[in-house]
Amino acid sequence: MEPKGQKDDMNIDSQTIGLWLQIIAVVVLPIASAIYTWIATRDKDNTVHIKAVEEGMSKQMALLHSRTDRLETKIQYMPTPQQMSELQGDMQAMQATQEAIQRDITTVRISQNRIEDFLLKK
Repeated sequence: MEPKGQKDDMNIDSQTIGLWLQIIAVVVLPIASAIYTWIATRDKDNTVHIKAVEEGMSKQMALLHSRTDRLETKIQYMPTPQQMSELQGDMQAMQATQEAIQRDITTVRISQNRIEDFLLKK
């Protein structure tokens, strides 16, 4: 047989259950509600922040895409290294031709001066 005191300790009466339910209603539920509200508010703030970041990123991506398109267009019409080399050769040939023309003009000028001097002395 069990002692009578131990049997009474193990039985939970309705007052104890009522007391625990009141403690849960007064303490645990408000704390749980506050935690839920805090988490929900953070989630909303994070969602707003994420949307703002996404909008900013999409604007920057559009700007970068536009810049990339312009650069690709400019690069498309730039001469290739081979074309630049050919252009440099053509420029050197033009410079040589211009120097030859300049020598010829100088020669003609000298001849013209001699003719003027001869005619002035007569």
